[in-house]
Amino acid sequence: MKGEVFQICSIVTSAKNALNTKTFIQYEPLSYERSTVFQFVPETEGEKGEIIEDVEGWYARCVYNGMDDIKILAPTGVKDRRILGFVNTSQNIMLCFYPDDVIHMWMPRWIPDKDKKGWRIIFQEKVWENHPTGKPVYKDNTEEFKQVLGDIGKFAREIGFEHWGQVFDRSISMLNGDFDYETYDKEVEEKFRQMGRIVPARKHLDIPGHNKDLFEAASNADVFGGMGSWNDSPAGAAAEKGREKEYNELSDKLFNQIAIAVMYSINQW
Repeated sequence: MKGEVFQICSIVTSAKNALNTKTFIQYEPLSYERSTVFQFVPETEGEKGEIIEDVEGWYARCVYNGMDDIKILAPTGVKDRRILGFVNTSQNIMLCFYPDDVIHMWMPRWIPDKDKKGWRIIFQEKVWENHPTGKPVYKDNTEEFKQVLGDIGKFAREIGFEHWGQVFDRSISMLNGDFDYETYDKEVEEKFRQMGRIVPARKHLDIPGHNKDLFEAASNADVFGGMGSWNDSPAGAAAEKGREKEYNELSDKLFNQIAIAVMYSINQW
């Protein structure tokens, strides 16, 4: 899963847990998140809005302002999946809910740090005018997600990409609730160690019940990126075999199911 999407999921999950338990937010940034800044809308027209430079302060201010719920909003389709390999293309946003059906949107912009080894993330607040009445309700798409994963996994093998078939199989195992995350995390760490690279331990969000498996499956199946991703060699191989239309249809379905799974798993608990 792209870092900019995962960060929003992480902030929303941390904020939901804090709201539910009426405690301070517990947010742990990933190593490449050098700073996260929140630019609030000005209280008075013509003035500058408040700027808060950490998640904890942002959450405290939102609660002080009356926030009683928070959700992620994700696009369920894109015109060109190839752009997803670039930063600031995910179009995921945070929605903060206030009394009297007031909704504020938070939209991120990622800027490379000076040393190019990390990122400065700036969230801009906007008031959502003329939004649909009430809070959105999301559905559990586990079965539909499994079907698409099975179909695209089969397709991946038919065009010669066993590796991608295994990736999609892994998401199905997660959805079935029988996946061993601890063993898999250790295998990934060992693989990178053998390559002479050290990676931080994988971060798992504090999500309850089946929602956790659904989110993990979506994160694992989010294979749309740049070089080396599902957008790369598989697309070329499908075109060479005259199966480009099938590749695009299955990829669009996968993107759609991932977005629905993320919104349900993060929002609906």
